Amino acid sequence: MSYLWFSWCLVFATGARQLFNHMGLSAPKSRNIDNGIPKLQFFDLGSGGGRLVLQSHLELPSVCRSVGIELSPTRHEIAMRRMNKLVVSGTVDRIRELAYKSWGWETGSCSSSVIDLIEGDLFELDITKATHMYLLSLCFSESMLERIVDKIETEGFSLQIVASLRLLPLRKSGDRSEEKDTPDNLRVVRLGENPWMEFIEMSWTRGDGCPVYFYSVKKSNTKQGVDRRRIQ
Repeated sequence: MSYLWFSWCLVFATGARQLFNHMGLSAPKSRNIDNGIPKLQFFDLGSGGGRLVLQSHLELPSVCRSVGIELSPTRHEIAMRRMNKLVVSGTVDRIRELAYKSWGWETGSCSSSVIDLIEGDLFELDITKATHMYLLSLCFSESMLERIVDKIETEGFSLQIVASLRLLPLRKSGDRSEEKDTPDNLRVVRLGENPWMEFIEMSWTRGDGCPVYFYSVKKSNTKQGVDRRRIQ
């Protein structure tokens, strides 16, 4: 059966397509292109062997840049070998051109789309141009999730939606923050306080799938400090 590696986890290819669909990446929309060029950027934080990143590049004409960052050198090397094999064989160009044609788009802009597989710390990653983000958060500690929320809300200028395997510890807008917390007036966006849940097929699930939480992202217009809070 076809599957994708997510760090130490597996998600089936069907699950990847479910994820893309719920993120609004799987259908041709006029707002996803600019003068015939796709403008969305998909970021996978904790990309493991890189299959989800490659899948987004191959199957989603709306995505102009697919980015994955992985801390493990071994998994990153697997991702690089996998990508290089697909590129050298011509598979990347062939499948992406077919995806463009299936959407009724001109194939000339296929070559403008890129894949970036990065070995490193996700907290050092530039996310200012990311529009869609997936978090492999099952293995993230609570403090790490809090830092990720801070990073998203202070750097995610272009973000439209974030998907996470765990609920994120959001701050409540307008509350007083502790001195160590990021001031509210530095937050350029806000993660929605009411995420919706969809079931996505994973290797460890049967039937209904695994719950994934989807957060809309809005521009921040508040200037007061805030406290962290957990979604109930």
